Amino acid sequence: MSEIQRFRTKTSELTWVNPIDGVPGGHGGNASGAFHNELKAVIDNSKSLNEFNKGVTALRDRWKIDPSLLPELPRGRN
Repeated sequence: MSEIQRFRTKTSELTWVNPIDGVPGGHGGNASGAFHNELKAVIDNSKSLNEFNKGVTALRDRWKIDPSLLPELPRGRN
């Protein structure tokens, strides 16, 4: 669990632009639910860490989330 918590960001710390309607947003509301559904799909459909990182990066870009607000993506172990 500590590994998961290390790579998460609280929703309350984020702002985004809803890719569906172009409306800027923050914590809560329908956009938050839509974002979390898309994030869940990335997690569920990733078959490798590389796929996960690509999916999260695409999600970040789609929702116009400032990369500096997010933790560094996890890397595979050597």
